[in-house]
Amino acid sequence: MFHILNLKHYFSSSTSTLTFKIISGFGLITVPLLLLLIFNNWYAMKVVCNQVAASNQSIVQIHSNQVDNVLNDMAKYLHSMAYQDQNIIYINQGKTTTEDDIVANLRLLDKLKRDVMEYSYANAIFLYKISEEVIIAPKKESDFEKINSKLESLLKNNDTRQKCISKWQLFSMDGKYFLLKLTDTGFGTYIGVWVNLEELLQPIRFLEFSDNSQVMFASTEGQMLTANTSAHPLKTYRPDLLKKALTQNTKLYTIIKNVEDGSDSMAVSIHSEVSDLYLVVVLPVNALVEKLTVFQSVVYVTPFVAAIFLAIFLLYLQRAIAHPVKKLLRGMGKIQAGDLTARIEPSHLQEFNTINDAFNNMAHEVQYLKAGIYEEQLRVQKAEMKELQAQIYPHFFANCLNLVYSLAQVKDTELVKQLTLHMVRHLRFMMRTNRTLVTLSEELEHISNYLSIQKIRFPKAFDYRVEIEEELGSVSVPAFILQPFVENSMEHGFCYREDVPFYVNVQVNSMSNERGKYISVKIEDNGRGFSPEIIFDLQSENYFNKDFDSHIGIWNVQRRCQLYYHSEVKLYFSNKPEGGAMVELELPVSE
Repeated sequence: MFHILNLKHYFSSSTSTLTFKIISGFGLITVPLLLLLIFNNWYAMKVVCNQVAASNQSIVQIHSNQVDNVLNDMAKYLHSMAYQDQNIIYINQGKTTTEDDIVANLRLLDKLKRDVMEYSYANAIFLYKISEEVIIAPKKESDFEKINSKLESLLKNNDTRQKCISKWQLFSMDGKYFLLKLTDTGFGTYIGVWVNLEELLQPIRFLEFSDNSQVMFASTEGQMLTANTSAHPLKTYRPDLLKKALTQNTKLYTIIKNVEDGSDSMAVSIHSEVSDLYLVVVLPVNALVEKLTVFQSVVYVTPFVAAIFLAIFLLYLQRAIAHPVKKLLRGMGKIQAGDLTARIEPSHLQEFNTINDAFNNMAHEVQYLKAGIYEEQLRVQKAEMKELQAQIYPHFFANCLNLVYSLAQVKDTELVKQLTLHMVRHLRFMMRTNRTLVTLSEELEHISNYLSIQKIRFPKAFDYRVEIEEELGSVSVPAFILQPFVENSMEHGFCYREDVPFYVNVQVNSMSNERGKYISVKIEDNGRGFSPEIIFDLQSENYFNKDFDSHIGIWNVQRRCQLYYHSEVKLYFSNKPEGGAMVELELPVSE
């Protein structure tokens, strides 16, 4: 939810800028004009394509009808030969001598040779009799063996013969496609014609449909059945796209893509009424709309020209308006960040000069007023810090006097001397300085004196260690910020153990995290640790909001750190897994 709110704030602030308003206004004018130009170009191309497709479809329809007429004429010829030719009737009677059969076959072959030359589209005319030699009259004698072998393999199958009787059937031989049609004579013989599609397409191949146009026969599965000429190199198309184009009879044309270069082409097709063939004309779209190229170029160039004008316009606005506005915003941002010395330079526009002068005067007045308020706050803070620091002294000496009293009771004069010496050092430290700040070295020496007193009191039951990185010794900190935590370790964590003495460890190190560098001060012991209730109060900061005298030291440290570090100090309270309490202070590093 937080990220969504951030995104909403970002888009809201972005759309409210002056630059966005200018760009959006310019876009509201130019984008509809560009869309109108693009639509006009698309509509013009569609009109041209529809006109060209309608014209070409009429031409294709005419030539498809011519092809059907040719095929119908050859089918009528076969029917006439089957029932009227005397040689076929004579052969079908089967009552002649061998010599008469040879003569009849020769006469029939001679007629078929004359007829195949008359029907220029026929590649071969033949008479097929089951289990006997095929009588073939090819247009080219060199094709005799291939055609003879192909027909014998095809016509052995009765289903194939029946299909060829009912309709023209498509077959391939040596990579070329042919049409085959049979007529049953009724006496076990069949007369048929073998038509090469390339020959059938030859009269209409070079019609001027358009430059680079392609005329071909295609099957119902979208397979190209005829090759193109060298004058117009063949382009190939995916069978599935071509099949889709052929079967969409409700449209004048269909746009398909060329396999080689991906260019668009217009496909116009007509289905044959006597065979499963499509007569197809494919025309490159680029050639159809070549007269619209100038207009297309204008449409394509217009966005770039508009972008150039927009860039020039934005550059002008940037220098005249946006730049002065940004300077004003930067000045306001510096004032908001606390830099009251920020001023705005004069502008070239009179209106902005008036605004800048008013801003500079306001910043000067704010700087003067805030300086006075800040000095007054410093005086109040210094007085409060001195008062809080003064509360530490009786608290500390009360504990020390209790220790002296305890040692005097056991009449240990030597320890009383040592203890008195450490107390004198404490007194000298507190009497010598009236400062609110001390170095870490001085603070830790003060802690060492206190722990030495405790070591004198419990020589076998207590031990301690104080460590600090050498370069941190000169860092200034508020005085007596560690004393309350060390005292709490002794007062609330101390416990007698036969095997392990009570131990206090004070360690100061330089650390860093995502917020930057800081000084880590850890006070650890191996005592009883914090109770769950105290841990909860300390972690929830309820502890610092309570007003009581028994634990005034921790509250005092927290308050003085707030005044000195402006609430940047982090305090962590926890129990160690192996037992004992740990307090960690994160003090920011002053630049």
